Amino acid sequence: MNRTEMANTAFRRAVEIRKSAKIGRTDPLNVFDIAMNHLGLRVQFLAGSSFEGMFAKEQKTILVPSERPHGRRAFAAAHEIGHWAFDHGSQIDLTDSFEDYNAKPEEQIVNLFGGYLLMFPASVEVGAAEVGLNFKLPTAQKIYELACWLGVGYTTLINHLQRTLFKISSTDADALRHVELKNIRKIFSPDFPTRHLVVTSSFKPRMPIDIQVGDHVIVPQGAISSNDCLTFVSSNQHGQIFGAVNPGISLLQGSTDWAAAIRVMTREFTGWAKYRHLENDNDEND
Repeated sequence: MNRTEMANTAFRRAVEIRKSAKIGRTDPLNVFDIAMNHLGLRVQFLAGSSFEGMFAKEQKTILVPSERPHGRRAFAAAHEIGHWAFDHGSQIDLTDSFEDYNAKPEEQIVNLFGGYLLMFPASVEVGAAEVGLNFKLPTAQKIYELACWLGVGYTTLINHLQRTLFKISSTDADALRHVELKNIRKIFSPDFPTRHLVVTSSFKPRMPIDIQVGDHVIVPQGAISSNDCLTFVSSNQHGQIFGAVNPGISLLQGSTDWAAAIRVMTREFTGWAKYRHLENDNDEND
């Protein structure tokens, strides 16, 4: 298969998976929830960062390194689901498995599949409209907001927009990749340093927002947290910033019809993913 044929095959399989999980064409998705709740796969977070992901075929289990950034973990899980979706054998994927230049056909097709699963063309279009992104004049700020809307990494999104969806030029993509994430975060939080910041103040989230203890989320003014896993940090022209201080699930309710479920897990959590938002319960047996 050439790249076009491979992309078409990956796209069709992503469509099938999304349909089986009843995910709308224009909606983002949480890849861990899809794997566990709709595909019958187990997901486990392992300590370390020396690998990108693993797929154990006989155990129907996906393993993801807990020390990777959120966006990398999401794409790793989508990539490993791709190995399951195309009936590949057990895999241990290193960093080069995820790079665009990897020459192995089975890695190329699951990379394409993972991109389509997480960043489906229709959902990318809708998300771009919601955050105000113009693909002809893309800015780092708007790309970052779209990445938050989709629940993916900033660079992952740039690569997909350039190389698969052909939404942005290579010149724009190269310029966007050179913008440091810490400088983008400063736009939204100029007076308070953040390690990882999820921006939701410019749109109404369509799925739960997953963060770790120590991360932050910026939401519209007037939002109130339902429990103590989040704490108010500061406020600025972009919205209110809440910090994640304890594992758990909080409903943030705005003054209008804005609302979001924020799910906090322990930093660098290890264990079964279905327990990642619980404080001390990490037993596989229910």
